[in-house]
Amino acid sequence: MKKAPVSDKPFNPFSNSWLVILFLILGLEFFYYFASQGESQTLSYTQFKSQVEANSIKEIWIDNDRVTALLKDETGQPPKYIKTILPPFKDEKFLELLEKKQVDIHVKSQKESKFLTSLFLMLPFFALGLN
Repeated sequence: MKKAPVSDKPFNPFSNSWLVILFLILGLEFFYYFASQGESQTLSYTQFKSQVEANSIKEIWIDNDRVTALLKDETGQPPKYIKTILPPFKDEKFLELLEKKQVDIHVKSQKESKFLTSLFLMLPFFALGLN
């Protein structure tokens, strides 16, 4: 009966480092997705404007056509968020309404980060170099 050859090479958990990096990136993506799905409700654009008109929004974050708003809460409850998608047409009265109701507005830059793009393009070469 033949015995299987024993490898003299010690076990290295990072020998497939590209897999570790891939799982790390996927884990961070899942965490971000589930964290952003917290206490939020998606409303129609009309319902969202009604909330602004009712002066129940404290601040908003605009990222391209996505808007997330923090509702005002005086009771000490955990923060609640609402979301909507901006329509494809310009609604200049919406900005006026936000300013009138003194909503704090945060806008994400529309420019892409060249650093992150470069990093993702270089990732396969980096992973191959670690093996």
